[in-house]
Amino acid sequence: MDLLEKNPPPDDVVPAPPNLRQALFSVPVCFLFMFHPLFRGCWDLWAQALVTFAWAVLAIFAGLFLIRKTEREDSLHEIQIPLTLFLLVSFLSSSFSRFPHSAVPAFLADGTALAFFVFFLISTPLWRARYLRALAGGGTVAAFLALFQLHLHPHAPPTGPFVNPNLLAAYLLLTLPLTGALLLDETSRSSRLIWGGALLAQTAVLFSTASFMAFLALLAEGLCLALWPASPVSAKRRKILLALTAGAAVGGLVFFRHDWARLIHWEADRTAWWRTAFQMWLNNPLWGVGPGAFGEAYPGYRADPLGLNSLYAHNVFLEWLAERGGAGAGAALFLIFLLWIGRRRNAAENKFTVPVLTAMGGFLFFNAAHFGLSFPSLYWVFWSLAGYLWATAAPPPDRGGRTEKSRRALRTGLLVVPLLFAGWSFKIFRADQCLAQAKTAMETNDLDRASSRIEAGLFWNPQEAELYSLRSALKAFAGDWAAADDNVRKSIRLSPFVSRFHREAGEIALRRGRREEALLYFETASRLLPRDIAPWLRIAQLQEDAGRLPAAVEAYERVFRFMEEKPARDAGWETELSVKLSNLKEKLTHAP
Repeated sequence: MDLLEKNPPPDDVVPAPPNLRQALFSVPVCFLFMFHPLFRGCWDLWAQALVTFAWAVLAIFAGLFLIRKTEREDSLHEIQIPLTLFLLVSFLSSSFSRFPHSAVPAFLADGTALAFFVFFLISTPLWRARYLRALAGGGTVAAFLALFQLHLHPHAPPTGPFVNPNLLAAYLLLTLPLTGALLLDETSRSSRLIWGGALLAQTAVLFSTASFMAFLALLAEGLCLALWPASPVSAKRRKILLALTAGAAVGGLVFFRHDWARLIHWEADRTAWWRTAFQMWLNNPLWGVGPGAFGEAYPGYRADPLGLNSLYAHNVFLEWLAERGGAGAGAALFLIFLLWIGRRRNAAENKFTVPVLTAMGGFLFFNAAHFGLSFPSLYWVFWSLAGYLWATAAPPPDRGGRTEKSRRALRTGLLVVPLLFAGWSFKIFRADQCLAQAKTAMETNDLDRASSRIEAGLFWNPQEAELYSLRSALKAFAGDWAAADDNVRKSIRLSPFVSRFHREAGEIALRRGRREEALLYFETASRLLPRDIAPWLRIAQLQEDAGRLPAAVEAYERVFRFMEEKPARDAGWETELSVKLSNLKEKLTHAP
């Protein structure tokens, strides 16, 4: 075997006798690791059903841990303070955030990520190896789904089960090194054929995404595996890998030349996203705008006044600074640094340590100019691999002083904290469920059911801004404009940079005869979402009614400009708008 000629790693120990209790628990978890990145719901921070499930899994495993007393308890003791610090800072950042709608679910996603970390850490070596195979299998499933999509639509970019080809590329960068390591580790011909096919499919799909940044990350991963002093690849195969990497470099420079030019010269939107992220951090240096709140906060800090909004910074380090502030970004980087130190302390090299490090490093490199770590599912895979990395480090030296009381506190925390998070997640999930039911009821004009669902949702989560917006609409239908105004103001207070809430407040103010107040709301809505023509049209009408013709002409020109940017336009309404704009300009010309 090429991987390790001497010093058998800890994960190569003789497996323990079959444990039915662990098998009944771990087999479903293997399927979770394989398929959870492929569910579209996992890409949504507000899909709290999965968050709840993941924490419930850890709670169950914590109960098993209390019985089994796994040998990784000392390693968990050593890392518990950095893990607690990371989670505490995330909690404080979400608590101080002005955007609880995004920050609270993202904090729960942080907790789930650490759940996966702990899960890998305290699993037995045998099951850790199986979980790694499940992760590599998930990348293979994603690759074959993308190939099937390419077969159906040859000219479309491959996405497979994902919403964007860059997300597919990010996932494959995490799984490719694992698949390659498994291919080298297998001794039977049939297993080598299976993993060889998987590696070929993943590599082909990664190249078909036509992402130059993904190609650079893959190149870095190949060089890392070939040149790393402790690499599990034999000398002969290192030469082959170097040759393949060099060939891929030449081919990639030609194949990705269009994306290469765009990446080198940068895109106007990308630099605006980065400048906006930096502005968020300058305004919130310690705690940031809140974990997961970049997209919701973006309109209020936009660097380009007429630029597009973005949900992500397309740079994980700037996004951490913007969302978590100096404290949160520092806690995350400190935790990653400790993982590196733990790897260096690895007394007997584990055959998967270098591939896991390579996968995590290539993934972070890709996220320096794209997104991937911003999505909960890939975030959880990343921290799962981090847990494996810490588990394979040499056991810490016995410093003594660990009393039975401290051990009992750790075990109790492993059982109680996940249950608290699961309950919190369930509250948000129920509120979102009620929100969806209320929207459906309003679409069918069942206002009584809509009202009951709104009140139920606010019972579960009184910080859900959209529920107050729906309640405002119901009050407006009933003619209670004061109550409608009060509820939409609550929506604005909970989500201050959502353009739609300001537009709704402007309509209510206009209906109540407060035209100047309505104008202020519409102007705010236009700044938050510049290319939305609805607030600009209201601004134009209000300015025209007030006799402020220059401001009205400017607003109508904005409407006309943004309409022209739309691929499918209403030609009749566009002509009417053009005539109106010409008449206003003529009035302005003849005005005294």
